[in-house]
Amino acid sequence: MSSDNHTPLDVATGLDNLLTVLPSEVILLNSPSGQIHFASHAAPLVFGEGERLGGQNFLDKVHVDDRNRVRDLFMEAATRGAHPNPITIRIKRYLQDDAWVVLFCVAVKDGSGRVIELHTTIRDITQQIALRDKIIESDKLSHMTNLLAKVGGWYYDVETQYLHWSEEIRQLHEVPFEFEPTMENSTQFYDDHDMATLRQLAIDAVETGEMKVAEVPMTTAQNNKKWIRVIFRAAHEEGIPRRLYGATQDITEIKSREQELASVVMELTDQRDQLEEFSHIMSHQLRAPITNLSPLVSLLAEARDDKERQDVQATLRDAVEALRMLFDDVSTAVRVRYKEKVLEERLNVAETANHVLERISSSLRDAGATVRIHTEECPFVDYPSVYLQAILQQLITNAIRFAHLGRKLEVDIYSTLEHGRQVLIVRDNGAGIDLERFGQKMFRLKSTFHRHSSGRGVGLFMIRTIVEALGGEIEVDSQPDVGSMFRIILHTNRIEPL
Repeated sequence: MSSDNHTPLDVATGLDNLLTVLPSEVILLNSPSGQIHFASHAAPLVFGEGERLGGQNFLDKVHVDDRNRVRDLFMEAATRGAHPNPITIRIKRYLQDDAWVVLFCVAVKDGSGRVIELHTTIRDITQQIALRDKIIESDKLSHMTNLLAKVGGWYYDVETQYLHWSEEIRQLHEVPFEFEPTMENSTQFYDDHDMATLRQLAIDAVETGEMKVAEVPMTTAQNNKKWIRVIFRAAHEEGIPRRLYGATQDITEIKSREQELASVVMELTDQRDQLEEFSHIMSHQLRAPITNLSPLVSLLAEARDDKERQDVQATLRDAVEALRMLFDDVSTAVRVRYKEKVLEERLNVAETANHVLERISSSLRDAGATVRIHTEECPFVDYPSVYLQAILQQLITNAIRFAHLGRKLEVDIYSTLEHGRQVLIVRDNGAGIDLERFGQKMFRLKSTFHRHSSGRGVGLFMIRTIVEALGGEIEVDSQPDVGSMFRIILHTNRIEPL
């Protein structure tokens, strides 16, 4: 026999006893009222050593909760002369625990057909009841353990091709009561790739005799998506595979927690990168302008006349203003990133864009720029007004700052729906960016991509921070001397109803 078959010792011993030891039986002759006239010699085996039944009433030996059932049995046998169905009752034993017995009763009649007494057979089934209770408790424990662990068992008989599912497996697959699993119809719960993986692991388990494990997604009969862990183990007899055993566990919650953990790790990694960028600004980018302030102050104190003093003051004001703007940009990014609640509004994109254009109208006139607004497909978006304005203003001012010197600047603003998601696009025909060279640094602090840039390297970083903090994504497509296009999905997980 296979060494893979295991039976709990106490249950196995009980089964052996039931197969090898005959149950004890006692025969009584008694009146319909229960008075015992005769008891066979086996009575002490059932009722206990030292017990004398002659002359006693059998009902006194019956458990109090079962006496009425015994009275009814005796009365039916006596009055109808029938053979009533046997009943299972408890009886008292001398100096021992109660015993479980099956009671058979037959009426004894004289030559005229009159019932003169009852022939009662008592069969001791205490061992069977104890074994039944152990099996029930074992099944309850196994069932509860499987429910808590979300695990079910199954086996496949290689010779008969019979596939058995435990109740937990059926619940896991959410199949109806009448569903009969086979190797063929079990494939419906997996896609082709995952089913091929499971088949190969089953083959490997049979061929190697080793335990194999797989984690795959599945779709239940109720069309619910789950993740499961399947464990395979083959049982062999004389080197021949006889059965393939399996345990299947619902790991949907585990996978969900893994994804949540991965998301947390990604967020923490992103925050670490942000801190590194902030640290870079504080330790490097701010050091030079702050250091320059000291000699400017000295020059101001040593100025020989008003003109020289005014020149130094102008330079000092520019340096201080540059520092202030840099701090303002970084502070805005930090506030957006860690702001707990942001009030969304139903915004008219064209009105919002025009408001921004009015604010920077002098810069647009100086650059000779043309801005066109296209909102036919999606005239309204759900976004905080101050942040949508900040995004548009940064992208348009960037386009002005990095306009192509050989042509007039043109900027197009689009609001569209892509697969139900609100998308904002800003396209320009400016100097463009070499993405092969600068693509990895596009949205980092203090990143500039043109030699004579007057930018502070914070604008794109701030835009990305706003977009991602509000659950969106930003992409860029740019070519040197052609222009740039920034595409912003405002909400990646929100679908606009059609």
